[in-house]
Amino acid sequence: MTLLSQNKKNTQKNNISLSYLLADLSEKYALHFTYNPTIIKGITIDKSKFKNLSLKKTFRLLKKITYLNIDALGNNYYVIYSNTSRKTPKKKPDLISTKKKIEHTFISGVVFNEHYSPLKGASIIESQTNNGTSSSSNGSFKLRLKKNQPIIIAHIGYKPQTVIPSDKKTIIILECLHLDEVLIIGSRNNLRAKKDAVTAIDIIHLNKIALKSSLLEVNQFLQYNMPSFNATKQSGADGADHIVPVTYRGLGPDQTLVLVNGKRRHQASLVNLQGTRGRGNSGTDLNTIPISAIKRIEILKDGASAQYGSDAIAGVINIILKNNKNSLKVNTTLGFNNATINTSSKNNSVDGFTYKVDVNYGTKIFKKGFLNVSTDFLSKDHTCRLGTDVREQYGDVKTKNISTFFNSEIPISKKTTLYANGGYNFKDTQAYAFSRKKIAKEM
Repeated sequence: MTLLSQNKKNTQKNNISLSYLLADLSEKYALHFTYNPTIIKGITIDKSKFKNLSLKKTFRLLKKITYLNIDALGNNYYVIYSNTSRKTPKKKPDLISTKKKIEHTFISGVVFNEHYSPLKGASIIESQTNNGTSSSSNGSFKLRLKKNQPIIIAHIGYKPQTVIPSDKKTIIILECLHLDEVLIIGSRNNLRAKKDAVTAIDIIHLNKIALKSSLLEVNQFLQYNMPSFNATKQSGADGADHIVPVTYRGLGPDQTLVLVNGKRRHQASLVNLQGTRGRGNSGTDLNTIPISAIKRIEILKDGASAQYGSDAIAGVINIILKNNKNSLKVNTTLGFNNATINTSSKNNSVDGFTYKVDVNYGTKIFKKGFLNVSTDFLSKDHTCRLGTDVREQYGDVKTKNISTFFNSEIPISKKTTLYANGGYNFKDTQAYAFSRKKIAKEM
């Protein structure tokens, strides 16, 4: 083998694609490169020439042997773009034309949020034109525009910003907007249309309803405001008198998932027996949560077993607790029933005396934290609604219910928040059994 052929073989062995060299530099120096893959396609270099070179000398040699420019954007970000002045010769000035030539320039930069994290998909548009681009996954962008022409940077959830680039390296920081609440429940489908989402989600704001009605428990609010929700009270139905079983869309109580602030709520230990609704199931007792603690109730009406599990076949009920600060609210309710008992006497009867007090208090913790505490006390007497003379007692249970709930959030850092919620419920109830009159035997 001749010396010439040996040198040619070694040269081919050392030739590598430019993309491999950039990948090695990224791993060695913890750098981030942004470029159009088409501008480096087909470029090969001799890796032996870059051996033992510093980063600065490596960039200098790359610029020398290729037609590419490499500019630093800060924070270990670099942009690679073609040097058009080296690719095409400069044209001679047109002595005949008197029109002023428009000068263009290339700008590049990185878009960050206020926490200095790169923003993907930010729109960068040249002012008063349709010329624009968007930032990549690492927040970088490159745009050709008229010299000294301002650019507009925008992103959903951030304040738009107008910038006049002073040079080719631009770092842009966008601040968050104070948006209204965005409600997204139970869907990872990016193609779902808004018109479909409206029919799949119900949102009940209890603050707007509670003061305008005589409803006292969460089950009652959902019964009157949520189609296909069934939580009617029973009498002489074993444990179902004390913990009302809830059915939604005709399915069992254990097939509707209940969340509190997006976290699963535990089910009751009672298993419904005999001929009661939801026989063989154990559901969640929504009445243990005080109404004064609830900000709103979000209902996903579609089955969501693929999203949440097999206990969400009927749907999902998400209870959002209040986060009020520096406020105190006290409500009281007093009432009774006046009805005719269906007996031979036909006498009017006053029963079901009801008294309720609920208190909600919110206080501020540090600058942005809060603690919100709610307490409900409900006392309700028996009601008696006889259907026949055979059954001696029939009606609502006698109830004394005390519920206390709290909700708290304390920001520890810009990216970390300590949160907690929980409650205590004490319920004392007395229900009718299926009692019958004694019939004396004739002697």
